[in-house]
Amino acid sequence: MKLLYEPVSTLCGHTFCLQCLERVLSMSKMVQCPLCRDNLNYLRNVQLKVNVILHNLFQSCYVQDYFERKVETDKIRREYDERKQILSKENHLVEFHTVLSDYVDDTLTALPNFSSEPDSGSRYHSSTTHNN
Repeated sequence: MKLLYEPVSTLCGHTFCLQCLERVLSMSKMVQCPLCRDNLNYLRNVQLKVNVILHNLFQSCYVQDYFERKVETDKIRREYDERKQILSKENHLVEFHTVLSDYVDDTLTALPNFSSEPDSGSRYHSSTTHNN
């Protein structure tokens, strides 16, 4: 088991890494403590805070291990942020494409009316297409 980096304690008394807890909260609809199965959904509505006593204890007693966990966690955070940024850009492109596609589909196209009747209404006719 790895040393807890930025430890966060829950109301049920168990402690987890901040990043691990944040990831579980962002990915799961129903969050339970993996040790006692208490409901942890309340953590979605609060700002998670590092347990300062445990943080200082781990940092002073396990200097090398804590530093290695920091490096590992920072790398994971950077990779996560990069993926999140890429997904955000992809979502933006998909939204732009959808808006552009809807605009093109809904654009009125003026076509000459070739009706033989002299007073058959409008000289142009509008056409819309919708992709479903």
